[in-house]
Amino acid sequence: MPPRANTIVDPRFAAELRRLRESRGMSLRQLAAAVNHGKNLLHQLEAGRTRPTVDVAALLDGALDAHGALAGLVIEAPDVGERLTYVAAHGG
Repeated sequence: MPPRANTIVDPRFAAELRRLRESRGMSLRQLAAAVNHGKNLLHQLEAGRTRPTVDVAALLDGALDAHGALAGLVIEAPDVGERLTYVAAHGG
């Protein structure tokens, strides 16, 4: 299992992950094998209960041939000192 994500995730990530997986005709098990992570993690990501790391989002992007659609929805969380600036610039 990947380390706990310190990321900011666009709320569309979960639905987009499911949409891409289903449009490729892949089961959770098949996608899990393709990215070398557990099926339970992918289920949690699709349900929006778990945030992906940037690395996991990139792996999923590659396995689903999504051309950056998923990776673009996940960014590393800024350091504490930069968070207010980030929120002011991007909305909260």
